[in-house]
Amino acid sequence: MDLKENVMNRVRAHYNEVYDKYGNRTIGVFLIGSQNYELDIETSDVDTIAIIMPSISDITFLKSPTSITTITNCAEHIVIKDVRLMMKELLKGSPNILEIFFTDYYVLNQYWWEFSKLIGNRERIAKINPNGTLNAWVGIARKYIKKYKEDIDNFTMKDAIIILRASEFLKNYFSKGLTYKYSIVPTYAGALRAARRNNSSVELLYYNIDLAIPIIENADIGHLEPNLTGFGIVIHTIDEIVRKGLERQILGNEGQRLFL
Repeated sequence: MDLKENVMNRVRAHYNEVYDKYGNRTIGVFLIGSQNYELDIETSDVDTIAIIMPSISDITFLKSPTSITTITNCAEHIVIKDVRLMMKELLKGSPNILEIFFTDYYVLNQYWWEFSKLIGNRERIAKINPNGTLNAWVGIARKYIKKYKEDIDNFTMKDAIIILRASEFLKNYFSKGLTYKYSIVPTYAGALRAARRNNSSVELLYYNIDLAIPIIENADIGHLEPNLTGFGIVIHTIDEIVRKGLERQILGNEGQRLFL
């Protein structure tokens, strides 16, 4: 079994685990992490985000939308989120939420086929709040830049890759105008993957990090126009999904399970 097949099998296992708890309220399960950036190695974790429909009681009793993390028997993480939280996360430019639209590894419950419209419009959705997206990437990277400058003895290969990924993303997506799908994969992903696999010294990347830091620290935040088309697509689709879900729960028609 190759790496890609193994990853997809793990995503399917996550989907079935979520389905066992939430039934047909399970909209889909989507991979997040190094596989999406072509930086994974044999020991890379398989972590996912699961999107679920709220129940009638969630809404009737004004319960906070679900946002929890569960750990599987294989020590993998599944972040479970109510679909109603998606708009808030997208408005913040959350890289993790945006990532679910760009992964090649996901299982979508055919009962919620409407969600595929979001995947089909992913580049528009990525630009709902470009300033938020830029700020999120810069904010994540600055944490590790601080560690590089002030705590170099504990600076790791993983820390270095986060800085380099952010620099490459800002350069490719915001400066060159390339697609989001292309930009989340570092230009030299193969070299970084090899460094991880060979357990190379992080010191080999110091020169690249010194070049990357100014790109991140000088990022121009606050001048980018939002994509209102993407905003409208998300609002309409989430509304459509929630209305459909509540109607079918009321009627007692949960639909048939999608077995995988």
